[in-house]
Amino acid sequence: SSVSIAQPTAVQVKEKPVSHAYRNGWLQILNGQNLGRTLSLNRSMTNLGKPGVATAVITRRDGAYFLSHLEGKRPTSVNDEPIGDRSYRLDDGNTIQIGNIKMQFYME
Repeated sequence: SSVSIAQPTAVQVKEKPVSHAYRNGWLQILNGQNLGRTLSLNRSMTNLGKPGVATAVITRRDGAYFLSHLEGKRPTSVNDEPIGDRSYRLDDGNTIQIGNIKMQFYME
């Protein structure tokens, strides 16, 4: 009598997308003493601005970047429109203003 050995069946594992598969966000400063400087948004949260004067935070969630105003008399704005208290999803090419500093957001 012959014995048959069952071949293992291939199991497909659904992998989560790896975080580095996302496009990285960057800011380029458009005015002031740091004109031209670039800043990589490689953390899940990046605080921006001058504490006590004007601050905002950019958070990265699921490959998208969101800007939120934290403090300051002048509201944080995107493309010259104040964002208020909401979390604003950034798009490639947006111009951000926090206090007196203007920056351009871009994806790479």
